[in-house]
Amino acid sequence: MASFNEGQSQRRRQLLSSLRATRALFASTGDYARSMKVELGIQMLLDQQVSDRMIGLLEQSAAVAARDAADLVADGFR
Repeated sequence: MASFNEGQSQRRRQLLSSLRATRALFASTGDYARSMKVELGIQMLLDQQVSDRMIGLLEQSAAVAARDAADLVADGFR
């Protein structure tokens, strides 16, 4: 059981790190609406009552947001 909790904790830490980096990218490009949406995901993740299913959904959303942020940076902040 300890390894499950350890794995879940590691998963949350990695997702939190990814979300924070994505939020910073959106903010640096001036896309504050997306930055705030990512912030809501961060706050949800920090809530200890988030289910594994919700973490999975946050991971999917984080991947899309990270891709969009990278596209914005690559395109010179359109």
